[in-house]
Amino acid sequence: RQMCIRDRAEIDSIEKSADGRLKIMDFSNTDEIFSSQLAASKNQYRDAIDMLYALGPSPCLSGFAYETRVKSLQLKIDFLDVYSAMYENDLKAGNIFYTTTPQFRTGLVEVMDEYENIRQRILFLQVLGRDIDRTLLDPQFTGTIGTVRGELDMMLDSVDAKMSFLMEYR
Repeated sequence: RQMCIRDRAEIDSIEKSADGRLKIMDFSNTDEIFSSQLAASKNQYRDAIDMLYALGPSPCLSGFAYETRVKSLQLKIDFLDVYSAMYENDLKAGNIFYTTTPQFRTGLVEVMDEYENIRQRILFLQVLGRDIDRTLLDPQFTGTIGTVRGELDMMLDSVDAKMSFLMEYR
């Protein structure tokens, strides 16, 4: 039991650190500092979920609470992955305008397909985010879920706008 509590405290500490960073990140400014913050948070969330899997459902984290904690961490990891994918695709989308016509057409199809893929991932994460029972989470972790859900809403609007803009070039 003592080990369970100590392991959970370590997981809490790692997640809290990543949450603190995520809450203050400026998602409208993707510079090198932002990229390093994103990578650091993603790594910490992965460490926390790996430790949680190793701990498994236990007396200090019952079945539903354990499952909710895993979902919460997975939402944060996947959100950061989707954000990275969108950023990379935005760069590709900008670069296709500097290519020749045949390359432009090929690039446009690839970029549009990736935006559609990202859109589907965002929709899935929105459902996952709504499905997390916040009452089963420690209150210190519920705020980040709200932050992630808000960012996902803005990302969906952004993807839709980019797709409708690029549709004009099809």
